[in-house]
Amino acid sequence: MGFANSNLFSHIRFYRRMSEELQLHLRRFPGDWKKFQDVFNKTLDRISLDILLFEKANLTINETKVYKLKKIFERRYRSFFLYGIYPNWSYENPYG
Repeated sequence: MGFANSNLFSHIRFYRRMSEELQLHLRRFPGDWKKFQDVFNKTLDRISLDILLFEKANLTINETKVYKLKKIFERRYRSFFLYGIYPNWSYENPYG
């Protein structure tokens, strides 16, 4: 697809690995969340910024690229970001 910002996908791969390891760890030690919260939040912030920068760079010159990225994200990656009842509920029912 030729995205100019391939860092987005490397950040997503890092997030997926980290998230899987974190879930395994937290099943055994649920009280350890605070140890990981900062790096977890920074990783999500980085992914959000990557997407925002991609949209900003491409929206006016090639809206199709932005649409394709959104579709790829929805099909391949969305499920990795919707853990738990509340994130799923807020995505499926954005207006209540």
